[in-house]
Amino acid sequence: MEQKKTQTLHLEYTFQASVTSVYDAWITRPVAELWLFKSETNQLNFESTLEKGGRFSVVEFDGKKKIDHWGEWLEINRPNTLHFTLEVPAHFEGTSEVLIEVKETPGGTQLSFTQKNIDTSKTETAWKGMLAKLDEILQQPYLSTIQSGKNEIIPALLVVAMQVVGLARSLDEEKWNTIPYKGSWTPAQLVRHLLKSVSGIGPLIEKPSKPADRDPGERILQLKQNFLDITKTMQSPEFIVPEKMHYNKESLITEFEAALAPLTRLRDVNLNELITGLPLGPITKLEIVHFIFYHFQRHLIQMKRITEALKTENETHLSVFKNSLNS
Repeated sequence: MEQKKTQTLHLEYTFQASVTSVYDAWITRPVAELWLFKSETNQLNFESTLEKGGRFSVVEFDGKKKIDHWGEWLEINRPNTLHFTLEVPAHFEGTSEVLIEVKETPGGTQLSFTQKNIDTSKTETAWKGMLAKLDEILQQPYLSTIQSGKNEIIPALLVVAMQVVGLARSLDEEKWNTIPYKGSWTPAQLVRHLLKSVSGIGPLIEKPSKPADRDPGERILQLKQNFLDITKTMQSPEFIVPEKMHYNKESLITEFEAALAPLTRLRDVNLNELITGLPLGPITKLEIVHFIFYHFQRHLIQMKRITEALKTENETHLSVFKNSLNS
């Protein structure tokens, strides 16, 4: 009986992004759908139960062609190690194992990629292309300007949303529902607020509208100035204020990521059309996408402040405890 050929593939890639951003891009649905098995013409559907032994699948649609990718999470050690099986019968035979190791280095964040148990001569070129695409996507929040079009601003806002969730994910369940300081929301409430703010936005923008009779980006600078002025207090409309309740962390994160997923389809939509009847007044679809980006950026700053306060509180309590033991 002929023995199947196997060849271990090992790749190294350095990103100018944080360790958590590089790691989370593999497990965050709307961001993963931008690069993981993505081509210029296909559409992806990423589903995952993010726990050891949990399953994931990526279904690729390219015209009439459908390609299934699936596997099992063997180890999830965020933000440093991700180990999983991967099967793609359309591209290679057998069950492969993939190991992702992420660490901070003086030159940036280094990702080490290893795939084994299959003939990786059939996968090497594809993985190199995907890592380069991921690098491009993770840079978008820092390269985007008021002139950025949909191909730049949509990945940028999804990466920022991922970073907000990544900060919240670093907290345990108790801190997830804790108010860090007077006048603040809990981390869970902040995510809930962002969820409510984008729910229904995708279908709204996808719906055909009349072309704008003005520059479709006319209001972008004003939106940026308003939302990124952190000295300015802003009052959220009542319909997107988060409810005061206890939230399950993974359930809420999953719901938020599902609400973001339709935004990836907006790259196929004409964003120069005008929408009326919203609290923001007459606004183009392009301006709405920029609005979401700046709104997420503002709350990324807020989430950083919240998580730092909660972690500092942990350290303070530990210090008091140690001092009491030594007295």
